[in-house]
Amino acid sequence: MADKVTIYGDKVGEAKALANQIDTSLSTTYTQAKNLKSYVNGVSWKGKSKKAFVAYLDIIVQYHKDVKEAMEKQTKALENLEKYITAFDSEAKVREVKNL
Repeated sequence: MADKVTIYGDKVGEAKALANQIDTSLSTTYTQAKNLKSYVNGVSWKGKSKKAFVAYLDIIVQYHKDVKEAMEKQTKALENLEKYITAFDSEAKVREVKNL
């Protein structure tokens, strides 16, 4: 890939904080969607409209699960990036180049 990535080290902390907020929101809404699906499955409501609504909830629950898992990986990558930036800056060869 020829894509160029620019990393602003001073923005990594902000990105991590936002990612954690998104993680929390996704976890909350995923739990709420699962709870709603359980509730709907337990009520006496019957018919095509219930089946359609449950099918819709299935899609919502699966979507939230997939997005939640992807976001967890993104958050982990941001946490690792911060560590790697620190480790890179402390490498002896990097210090030598900076001191040229």
